[in-house]
Amino acid sequence: MKDNPSSGALVGWETSRLGQRQILRLQFVTTPPPHEAKDIHHINLALDENQAVQLGNSLFHMAGQTPPAHKKRGWLERLFS
Repeated sequence: MKDNPSSGALVGWETSRLGQRQILRLQFVTTPPPHEAKDIHHINLALDENQAVQLGNSLFHMAGQTPPAHKKRGWLERLFS
């Protein structure tokens, strides 16, 4: 039976798109370093755009940071977009 831990320390992540969904692949370990490739576990999460935005905002809040402000586009950029 495959070992499927439910918690660990985050060591990496990747993102990709699959249609309308964002795929978030989290990589984590459950043992102290040094680590080998076999120590890294993965979980794939499918998020819609709203969930991705909510997760991002939650992470900013959790870290005590504010999300980047939206830059107002100039008239030339608006004209050619």
